[in-house]
Amino acid sequence: MENRNFKVLFITHADGMGGANHSMLQLMVELRDVYGVEVVLMAPKPRKSIKWTVQEECKRLKIKCISCSYGWFKGTGYKFIIKYILNIIYYPIILYKLRNIHFDIVHSNGSVIDIGAVISRIRHIKHVWHLREFGRLDFSLNSFGGKYYEKFVYTGGDCFIAISQKIKDYFSSVIPCEKIHTIYNGIKIPPGQCNSLHTNAKIQFCVVGNIAEGKNQIEALKAIKILVHKFNCHNFHLTFIGYEFHEYKSVLLKHIEQFGLNEYVTFKGECKNVSEVLKTMDVGLMLSKNEAFGRVTVEYMMHGLAVIASNAGANEEIISNNEDGLIYHLGDSEELAICMKRLIDDQSFMIELSEKGRQKALNRFTSDKNTKAVYDLYLSLLKTARCS
Repeated sequence: MENRNFKVLFITHADGMGGANHSMLQLMVELRDVYGVEVVLMAPKPRKSIKWTVQEECKRLKIKCISCSYGWFKGTGYKFIIKYILNIIYYPIILYKLRNIHFDIVHSNGSVIDIGAVISRIRHIKHVWHLREFGRLDFSLNSFGGKYYEKFVYTGGDCFIAISQKIKDYFSSVIPCEKIHTIYNGIKIPPGQCNSLHTNAKIQFCVVGNIAEGKNQIEALKAIKILVHKFNCHNFHLTFIGYEFHEYKSVLLKHIEQFGLNEYVTFKGECKNVSEVLKTMDVGLMLSKNEAFGRVTVEYMMHGLAVIASNAGANEEIISNNEDGLIYHLGDSEELAICMKRLIDDQSFMIELSEKGRQKALNRFTSDKNTKAVYDLYLSLLKTARCS
């Protein structure tokens, strides 16, 4: 069975290069290069506003990519409902595009699209569904038709991959637990020269991720306001790295201006080579309101940064407080400021946390471990299909 060649159609919900697509493409590359699996990606047609598209990255990685139109069955407002209803038109077109392409497994890279379930049932092949976000808790997404429709949609999955135990627990109300397998995201080990050397005159803090409300960057600004104006601490700098949603960025800029924090904050925007930036940093902040896993957290750790993370989402599955990172209570910006000051004042402790964190990440969260677990799951599904 292990020697059988097979083909997987991946389907992503996003056209840009966010964390979910980074994880998916790394998985696809290793499945192809290490295990000989044929991989094809189906992705939404890219919007003009996206500077770094998944199609562009597929071209670089030599992965075949098919661009199609399809809507989410989860969203906010009313526009997503209209787009989802338009799937009545989109789905037949997609099925026609795929008519001459053979594949053995469909792998949906996200919990907000159901086209993979449709394809798998029509083609009578196995469907793996990657649960990479809470939906409601992290992005305030509501399901088309409510929870009962959500439960109905997920019957179109043969098995589900939860990227954390928190995600598994959350979805267990609509998906049978025996169908959900917890497989942590895997991060490719960065080259040695990308490790932080911690030689900065000022301690360099960073926040990596889309500049968006759910990522909670405002908490970092509230903390540095406390550092500067209450603790009289000035030996630091904070850098934001990520695609910028202008409405939320304007909120951050207003806060920076109001409290005179301009000299302490830099926005670098979207960055294709985050490793080059991380090696110049000392401490990574994970502030999200409900992080489903924390790919960025592991990237911090693998680059030798100390990590300060909130107690929300899956952060405490990755970080052990005071052992390989620091945990603060989400919403408590003063506690965050105290954690930041602790590392500014005690750089030997900062380096100790960073070294222990790096070892933990290398032992538990590498991409080869993730890929092997997913590949074994594929083999199990294909064996079941052959026996049935």
